[in-house]
Amino acid sequence: MEVLKDMALLPMPLIAVLVVGLLCRGARFGRRMVGLAAFLFVALSLPIVGYLITLPLQTGAPSRVGKNVPAPKYIVVLTGGIYKDGAGGWRPSASTVRRIRTAQRYKQRRGGIMIISGGRFGDRAPAESTTAAQVLGLGADARLEKTARTTAESAVNVTKKLKQLGVARIALATDIVHIRRAAAAFRHHGIDVVVAVAPRLKLTEERPLYLPSANGFGLSARAWREYLAIGWYLINRKINFEDLSSS
Repeated sequence: MEVLKDMALLPMPLIAVLVVGLLCRGARFGRRMVGLAAFLFVALSLPIVGYLITLPLQTGAPSRVGKNVPAPKYIVVLTGGIYKDGAGGWRPSASTVRRIRTAQRYKQRRGGIMIISGGRFGDRAPAESTTAAQVLGLGADARLEKTARTTAESAVNVTKKLKQLGVARIALATDIVHIRRAAAAFRHHGIDVVVAVAPRLKLTEERPLYLPSANGFGLSARAWREYLAIGWYLINRKINFEDLSSS
């Protein structure tokens, strides 16, 4: 299954189109396939194209609490990975750190209690939430959910805890291209995502925006992965189309 997932992610589909074109290069169809692959490689490497592709993913929940609406008491943070450093210790990924720092800034403005959700991948790895809390020195500043391995599992596990507390409204902290799927997963279990906070995409730092770059292709690849994941969640009924609406 993991191999199939990797095959579906960029750049593998583009490589497949290119290979088909090269195998049929003596025919008009083959030449068109090679041209299509080259065009897509270049187009998806443009930072502006990557940004535009992510726009539908960024609107999965309000970016601020509405006027005269009380801020939710709980801020749910979904981790974005950990890694092993050169000394053999585990550290939160840059994505995880950005998500938590963004949640902390929101908490300073609006108050609330943070719940960090993230389990472990692999038998020897610690839970992502535990690693982040230890390295960032969160202490009693956050409650931890230590078993979820996916966004859907985070929604199930955290929702169970929230409903025991009588909570049905949350603020959600994650990466901006992950907001629509993450918010939909919580809505699917009856949790209202009142506001979603995320680190901004620093598109203005890409110079120039209209020339191919590795960062541009990386942004397109992240968006492609999210669209595939949303489709997979819909097929497996982890979310439905109504959950994807932010209204």
